[in-house]
Amino acid sequence: MNRIVYFSTAMVPNDFNELINSSGNKPNPSNQIFHTKMIHALSLYNEIEVIVNRPLKKSSSVFSNVPYEKKKVGNVTYHYIGFTNHQFLKPSTFRNRAGVVLSKLLAERKETVFLVDSLNVTLAKLAHVSAKLHKVKNFGIITDNPANLSGIQKKYLVAVTKTFANYDGFLTLTEGLNSYSNPQGKPHYTFPGLVEESKTTKMLSERKFFFFGGALYERYGILNLLQAFRSFTGDYDLIIAGQGPEVHAVRDAAKSDSRIVYGGMLSPTEVLKFQKNASLNINPRPNNEELDRLSIPSKVLDYMASGVPTLSVKNDELYSLAGETLLWAPTGSPEDLLMCFDRFQNMTEEEKQKLALAAKNRVFERCSIDTQGSKISYFIKSNK
Repeated sequence: MNRIVYFSTAMVPNDFNELINSSGNKPNPSNQIFHTKMIHALSLYNEIEVIVNRPLKKSSSVFSNVPYEKKKVGNVTYHYIGFTNHQFLKPSTFRNRAGVVLSKLLAERKETVFLVDSLNVTLAKLAHVSAKLHKVKNFGIITDNPANLSGIQKKYLVAVTKTFANYDGFLTLTEGLNSYSNPQGKPHYTFPGLVEESKTTKMLSERKFFFFGGALYERYGILNLLQAFRSFTGDYDLIIAGQGPEVHAVRDAAKSDSRIVYGGMLSPTEVLKFQKNASLNINPRPNNEELDRLSIPSKVLDYMASGVPTLSVKNDELYSLAGETLLWAPTGSPEDLLMCFDRFQNMTEEEKQKLALAAKNRVFERCSIDTQGSKISYFIKSNK
């Protein structure tokens, strides 16, 4: 069994759920969801040590110390690295204390490779220095174009992209992402994402509902979704979860239409519960050739895995994965989305179940954690 040191902000799921519920900071759960599944997939074939940069809200005090914690789940060991939780001191104190933990791990002389969430500059720099010091192969995980990250500053974008040259190989979610991050043509493996069977409880909801969970940005289609639903006459609610600049538009829409409900920022567990209990899950992100080339909406894979019908705006990456197992909106305009709502409402229950099952079977065949965990492990073993 190989050993992988995995650099991430991903925490033990229950710890992250507690952070979401108790902290003034509300980190986007999509990063946690992806990397938790990735760690689980790799743990089926490897020993995993996770170096965790906890996404805590920074303090203004230079005396705010966050201690080191160690947690073991199966053959995954999470190292919650300690740091001084101050805006200017956190990166350096985190890297220094992580360096001590890494030196102890690598002194064991086990054959080791690094995998890094490459959109986090602190983790990328730490992994690069440690890989050079200990002569370890270092692979970057590129899940999105960093320019698409919410609230990113140009300085941070430049810093992230500079670190790409430091990796020995790449794991990317689209071939476009590989071309963007890997112009040197280093070894790479591309896969659309990961899914696993989730165990969630049945929700006691009196009304059927459509669900969207994600970043609330106009460019991701939230305003078109609201406009389309207000024109829809069906007897369904629309539950929207997430944060972003258009949260006020969602709240205003909820005031004017009692069927629209804003659920706030949900934990990953809550997101999965809403996905599995919805009547229809929705991806309203409009067509954008450049965005689609460099970013696959991973929520659609979770929608497909839920066993519930999925409506998505059509793009080439998703269509190659799902085929005709989704309700496709051609452009993401309000008119296209409304057309799909009406089509869904006119389907029989048998037709809805058949479509949902076909999508679920298709995504698990290609993206299950055991399938992709094996393929990724083989890629790493072949290139270490």
